Amino acid sequence: MAGKQYNLAIYYNGGIINDECEIAYEGLDPNWVRVNRNILFIDLCNRLIDATRIDYNGGNVLITYRFPTRSYPHAIYYTSFDITDADGVECIFDIIDSTLGYNIGELYITMEPICHDLNSVPRGSTSQ
Repeated sequence: MAGKQYNLAIYYNGGIINDECEIAYEGLDPNWVRVNRNILFIDLCNRLIDATRIDYNGGNVLITYRFPTRSYPHAIYYTSFDITDADGVECIFDIIDSTLGYNIGELYITMEPICHDLNSVPRGSTSQ
């Protein structure tokens, strides 16, 4: 059984800012993906890379989930947390299911490049 499906708005190539609604995004319009609730963290990362066509190059995918802390009929205020594992992925779906009038997930994607120590000597090499 595939499980319940969810629509996720994927934002990338922009920036997360703090504004009057707590946290917002400046950048391109989102790409959309539909995922099953039982998706694994690594599979979610791969779907996000595919959907955004971002240059992966072996870096780490950083996922920030934005969700409302207060909503209709009041002004909507948002907060966020980083998704780093399967528990975080499950939280996305729990929050969507428990928030009245909220039926999508908003994910902000950035890539963290792999840093190499320029002072290290590769194996098999000799320093001079």
